[in-house]
Amino acid sequence: MLKNVLLLTLFLLSSLSAEDKEKWIPLFNGKDLTGWEVFVRNSPSYTDEKKYFQVHSGNMHFYKDSSTDVKQEFGVIQTKKEFSHYKLRFEYLWGTKRFKPRHKRLRDTGLLIHAHEEDRSKWRMNAWPISIECQIQETDVGDLHFVGTNASTMVSDEMFFRGLRKQPVHSPKGTKRFDGKIGNRVLKYRQHDKLYNWNVIEAEVMGDRAKFYCNGEYVMEVFDMKKPVVINGQTVWQPLTKGKISFQLEGAEVMYRNIEIQLMPEDINNKKK
Repeated sequence: MLKNVLLLTLFLLSSLSAEDKEKWIPLFNGKDLTGWEVFVRNSPSYTDEKKYFQVHSGNMHFYKDSSTDVKQEFGVIQTKKEFSHYKLRFEYLWGTKRFKPRHKRLRDTGLLIHAHEEDRSKWRMNAWPISIECQIQETDVGDLHFVGTNASTMVSDEMFFRGLRKQPVHSPKGTKRFDGKIGNRVLKYRQHDKLYNWNVIEAEVMGDRAKFYCNGEYVMEVFDMKKPVVINGQTVWQPLTKGKISFQLEGAEVMYRNIEIQLMPEDINNKKK
């Protein structure tokens, strides 16, 4: 009897494990850019004639064949579908090349969630869709950017200089609520990224809330995400609960792989419709 119970338990555990694995859906097939759309600033129709975005050795490879002798453009690659409630995970690795105008700065890219603005004339710097950004930059992975959006997080009483202005610092415990305005940035509280190895980024997105992790460590949380909507000539802020998933092309060679998503109940229901 005990043996049968043990066998049944092992069977159930293995079944749950298999079921859990089936929930993870590849967003990138490792062969081509099926399911993704590419936009490059200052290119006709935002297309990618210079092949900034390539697939090589199973990786999305940004700026693979680009020359460091000349200035290279910025851009974005994003899913064709929108998502609202999901878990996302992927890996990234820095290449060695840096390009003007960022050739003397930290290597930089970024994960954009809830990208939703179809009118590209409203995109920031004509390159970044309106969204919430989890910064992926050397030593700064997890910093939060409001790309034409507004949101809240918990910050400490500390402020640090970043560039020419002080920036709020995220606090896991939180001492006060910070309501971001357009262009504001919240700094992560400590470094989790590796500069010369693959890094794992995870995001848990539930409508207007999100949590971000780097190499298994909690880094940042954001909630009450909002987008600007013009009604009768007035800008009002409405909940931002869905959008596309995007990665930035921002002057540094970088590779992405194993990009996959696990849909939560709301998106599973929407997928069946």
